[in-house]
Amino acid sequence: CRVLCAPSSTGEEPYTIAMHLLEAKVSASDMSITAIDINSSVIEKAKAALYSRRSLHRTPELVINRYFYPQGEEQFTLRGDVKAMVDFKVMNLFETDTSSLGVFDAIFCRNLLIYFDKESRERAEKTLFDLLRPGGHLFVGHADLVENVIGMERKFERGYTYYQKPF
Repeated sequence: CRVLCAPSSTGEEPYTIAMHLLEAKVSASDMSITAIDINSSVIEKAKAALYSRRSLHRTPELVINRYFYPQGEEQFTLRGDVKAMVDFKVMNLFETDTSSLGVFDAIFCRNLLIYFDKESRERAEKTLFDLLRPGGHLFVGHADLVENVIGMERKFERGYTYYQKPF
């Protein structure tokens, strides 16, 4: 299972995906999570995986107890084995040869496309399409406008919209 998170921001999303896969009994050796962001300072924060109680306010206490270590009363650090499951990279979707990343089963690209004009959205979609394996899934944020100029199939399940690359 190969997953890409773009952008990764401070790591909450890729680490949450890692924890969900672990909860689903996917072996760490069977998953590969790559997280990219253009901002090197948020990548450094993500690698540190130190979060405030406020950052974890929607995280069930059971999950906090299972995957985090308290650092004082208001800070928590993620377990090292979970941190090791995510490979963070500073990368710009438009200026970097993203093909070096390989192909992915799923891409999470939430709250990125909302910042782009139509032409830039189309370029980003093409890049993401090229990074998906046939049959792979693209998940975007609910506010992201997807032009879908590349012909992915739009799907709606359990209240979520996503796109699937044709086989």
